[in-house]
Amino acid sequence: VEGERSQAKGRARVARDSIDSTEVKAMAAEQSAIEELALADFAAAEGLAYEAEGSGAGSAGSGGGGGTEAEAAAEDEGGSKSMGPGASASA
Repeated sequence: VEGERSQAKGRARVARDSIDSTEVKAMAAEQSAIEELALADFAAAEGLAYEAEGSGAGSAGSGGGGGTEAEAAAEDEGGSKSMGPGASASA
């Protein structure tokens, strides 16, 4: 049984190493950026203050500074609103 387990681990390791994960990582980063932009757009549309995780540092977004657009839109609408005490936009 131990020999079969060892062989299965070896096959899994070879399969994992043979897959090019750079595309998967790029797609995951793109999906994360799209999620952040959608959340920022929603927050701006609802007049909520939203600060992106990581404050835009190192994020792979293509739509600007993430939460900065939402914050600017919230200020234009007459002030900053929050989601309530203790509520977090990233939850």
